[in-house]
Amino acid sequence: EQTQTAAAATGRGGRRIQISWLNGGVYHGMPFNQQMSFPVEMTLRTLPEGVRLCRRPVREIEKIRAKEQTWENVTLNPGDDLLSGVKGELFDIRAEIEPAGASFEISVGGRPVRWDPARDELVCPGFPKWRGPLRLIDGRVRIQILVDRTSFEVFGNDGEASMTYFWVPDKNRPILSMTAAGGAVTVHSLEVHELRSAWSDS
Repeated sequence: EQTQTAAAATGRGGRRIQISWLNGGVYHGMPFNQQMSFPVEMTLRTLPEGVRLCRRPVREIEKIRAKEQTWENVTLNPGDDLLSGVKGELFDIRAEIEPAGASFEISVGGRPVRWDPARDELVCPGFPKWRGPLRLIDGRVRIQILVDRTSFEVFGNDGEASMTYFWVPDKNRPILSMTAAGGAVTVHSLEVHELRSAWSDS
């Protein structure tokens, strides 16, 4: 991850909240240097490998949601694009998908997030340290992607896996796309929430 811990504090209800500092970013034409991540809640969970530290976005992010589009129980075949034509700039994307041995990819501004069934891995080509293990749970994986103007954060299975990156979207690529390869996958749920500014009162 391109992050360093910026702050960790105990919030309401005894939550441990972390905000990370994204280092190494280059912000051409912008009046600032570096940035902070979305806040996440840190928990200890018992996984098949043992006790692990997990990171998932705080629930307060739901307060800055704007326009929403949802899909349920959709079969995504190779050659289809479930998100073709969806517009926006800032997103909270949540999906629960049953790959059934196939792979799928959610791409945001030319940056793909891919499930690799051969290795049970979440893969983000084009970023440093761009892959990590992500197991199937009852044959499914859950993915959340948070997109800010210059940050891209990916979480798997409610924080079992997490990757946070500085990025600049490719204006020449489709805003969003979702495709399958090697067979059909079942999209049990997909939510695309456009986000508004955290500094806005409305």
